[in-house]
Amino acid sequence: MRDFEGERVFLNFMGYWCRPWVDTIDDLMATIDEYDDDITFVFVAVNPYLQDGQPRDPAEIAEGPDEFRMRYFSNIKYLDYREDEEAQAAAVEYFEANTYFDFRGVGHRTYRSKTSESYGLPVTYLVDYNGEVVFEAHNIRQYWHANSEVLDAFIAGDDLAEYQDRFAVEEDIRVE
Repeated sequence: MRDFEGERVFLNFMGYWCRPWVDTIDDLMATIDEYDDDITFVFVAVNPYLQDGQPRDPAEIAEGPDEFRMRYFSNIKYLDYREDEEAQAAAVEYFEANTYFDFRGVGHRTYRSKTSESYGLPVTYLVDYNGEVVFEAHNIRQYWHANSEVLDAFIAGDDLAEYQDRFAVEEDIRVE
């Protein structure tokens, strides 16, 4: 996060293969369009294939890291059911340019081992200018544009505790 010191950051761990995340892309693109001047949007794409016998280093795979990355991005399910080709292309271009690729899921395993998060992906952290996490969303369907008051309060530096239950973890995936 040192690369983003002094910025407000929307940090989202996600997977392009995750249907709940994909279902929110239109809302997320509207959020980015509205808040891109005030918030830095950062995505960490998690590779789900953790036990498939493939190398951990992208430089070691036979087809090369760039080809693997393109194969990963070609799996964006957004393209499966959207009719607006321009919106599809814009989303693919945006996410490819603003996503860190967590090859082999190493970052995700590290993140899971250092937090109490046990609900999977996606998860979003709002990080303030000081690098402090001021809000967490662990629910699987995060409609940020529909909850823009949270981001407005984030920009204003307000306490975000009153908004936490808007992003409660869904009962069917809750781990107690």
